[in-house]
Amino acid sequence: MKYNLGHLESLEPDYRTLDHAFDLITSSANFFADEDQREERLKVTLGGLLPGKCVWREKTSSQTAKPAGVWLQGPFTYILAELKNEPGLGGDPFLRSLVAYGKFTAEDEVLFGPN
Repeated sequence: MKYNLGHLESLEPDYRTLDHAFDLITSSANFFADEDQREERLKVTLGGLLPGKCVWREKTSSQTAKPAGVWLQGPFTYILAELKNEPGLGGDPFLRSLVAYGKFTAEDEVLFGPN
């Protein structure tokens, strides 16, 4: 990755990925009437941008957390998403996401139960 970042002129962009990335930026910057509208729009956008299986709004196996979205690649979780319409209530949103991720990954079983 370090090499690629230092030699951007040699990279050939995948235009489908660029379209999805542009859509993510514009969708993220839009105003929505409520969280549900924002989530529905971002589900489509993120689904086109990120590979792997995504599980939306399901509790973890220990029932201690309910992330907006979790992307799974085999037995591994590689992205946890929290979709908010505001920067955060009652604290630093970055710190809150670190705590949520820590709780999620500290579980004995990080995969979700059967749907």
